[in-house]
Amino acid sequence: MRLWRSRIIATIAAVVAVALLFQTPVEVQEHRGRQTISAVDLSGLREVDTAIDSRLRAGDLRTYRTRANAFLPGRRSERLLQYYQGIPVYATDLNRQSDHGVTTSVFGTLFTGIDVDTTPGLSAEAARTVFGDLALDIVAHELAHGVTHFTAALGDTGPPNEPGAINEAFSDIIGTAVEFYVQESGTGLLRADYLLGEDADVLIRSLRDPQEIANVVTGPYPDHYSNLYRGPLDRGGVHLNAPILGHVYYLAIEGGTNRTSGQSVAGVGAANRLQIERIFFLL
Repeated sequence: MRLWRSRIIATIAAVVAVALLFQTPVEVQEHRGRQTISAVDLSGLREVDTAIDSRLRAGDLRTYRTRANAFLPGRRSERLLQYYQGIPVYATDLNRQSDHGVTTSVFGTLFTGIDVDTTPGLSAEAARTVFGDLALDIVAHELAHGVTHFTAALGDTGPPNEPGAINEAFSDIIGTAVEFYVQESGTGLLRADYLLGEDADVLIRSLRDPQEIANVVTGPYPDHYSNLYRGPLDRGGVHLNAPILGHVYYLAIEGGTNRTSGQSVAGVGAANRLQIERIFFLL
């Protein structure tokens, strides 16, 4: 019963995701406007520095981290993301370094000529009506498939279907990341954690310990590549093998020990979660 319920919930979320994606024409813009910035000489640096300050005031750039240099007193690094109409632009990152308040270098990537309609396809009230009590991580998981479809072109292969498993793992990770972005961390209802589907009263997969949840094919989910499911079921194991990569995401942030390999990892810590998310999705 629990298995069928999880399938029904996932199917509903998938249908909603497709409806949201295709109820209006989907706009996909190629990266022809990619701009690589590297300014270290005084003449170009002042122009770029002034432009950054102007875009920060306008909201087109936002600072997500500042860090003092532990070895060079007075030196500071500022990391910025590009936004378009209030929405983060994928694959952007700008690093501005300063010495006692004076900018010394700027380098990174931005995009120009962005022209995408960001008008929501549903009103807030309509979204509440459609999504109802579906778990946040499940909805985010299914919507992430749309992003992967239009950006990664992973496709499918014969078993073991590793591209398909990576696709599912990306959605698991994004679903989890959205929870931590929106909700307070903890256990219980409406708390961010590394379980999928718990707020819909059905546990689908676990990123913290894949083997703590069982499935009807392999029993415990694999948590290591050596345990990769290689059979034909589940389209070559797209869902069964997804927790292998999802567990990497968990360990990289929280740290811990992989059950199968016994390898221990020191994570970057929850406060530095964005570092790992950028490694997965922006490089």
